Amino acid sequence: MAEDDEDDRLLMQEVLVGLKQKSSPNQVL
Repeated sequence: MAEDDEDDRLLMQEVLVGLKQKSSPNQVL
């Protein structure tokens, strides 16, 4: 269960980062 929760968090982070990159591509690290 813990591993699944961690995977979900990583996926959410990737999605949020993707949205940030799309909305503000100039701030891509």
